[in-house]
Amino acid sequence: MGFSGTIDLPDVRQRLQYDLVRQRYLSAAATDRDLELRPDLLLSDPEHVLLRLVSLRDDPAGHPAVEDRVPALVRHGMQALVHDYRTGPLRRVLTCCALLAVGLLPRRAALGICDLVLTSRPRPAWVRRLARALPGALRP
Repeated sequence: MGFSGTIDLPDVRQRLQYDLVRQRYLSAAATDRDLELRPDLLLSDPEHVLLRLVSLRDDPAGHPAVEDRVPALVRHGMQALVHDYRTGPLRRVLTCCALLAVGLLPRRAALGICDLVLTSRPRPAWVRRLARALPGALRP
């Protein structure tokens, strides 16, 4: 069951599978070099955590990580956002809102919000205005 016209569950699951394969290769490379890799490495990427939340909320029975729970994923996503310095302030605010929405709102309303974060299409006018106002508001 898809939740919008621009992104759907098969796309989300494909992106999750790509991330899981990438982690397996990184783990193998780290082991070959006698390095230690954090087992929760993917949970330090806010977009990956958001994808896991979307997958879990949209189809819990088909979600690839059976140990995932909504509150824990929201917490990991927020922690990842705090430590993610490569993402701009607007993207961080949008991702924070999407994480909270997917974790707290009813499923149908929450998943529609994710289109703002997970798709690369022109943003609505209110988001563009927020993006222009945000840098000035964040300066000390």
